[in-house]
Amino acid sequence: MTTPTIVGNENGIRLWSIMAASQDAEEYATFVRLSTAANKYGKIWFTDVVTQRETKQNQVMWMMVWNAIKAQWEVSNFLTPAGALEITKRMRQPVIEQTDEVIEINIDDLVED
Repeated sequence: MTTPTIVGNENGIRLWSIMAASQDAEEYATFVRLSTAANKYGKIWFTDVVTQRETKQNQVMWMMVWNAIKAQWEVSNFLTPAGALEITKRMRQPVIEQTDEVIEINIDDLVED
């Protein structure tokens, strides 16, 4: 089985990717809860909780819906509050994806005689 794709608004997809790789415990916990709900109900709404916490201002709400016919997730801008920016400062930074890459090192290469 292949991994379902995510299509739609690039900024919403970018935020979802940032949340998936977040080192912020609160944001990652929110991501896990949303992922569970998405798989159960097929529709979720999410926002940039880190920026909202830091600025104390509402952020753009994104909607992600499962399209069973196309077997893909579709992300769209659900609501943009007055004064909110669709692209936050942290969304402009490169996304670092987590990998499970294993590098074998020979101890003899590290220790000099």
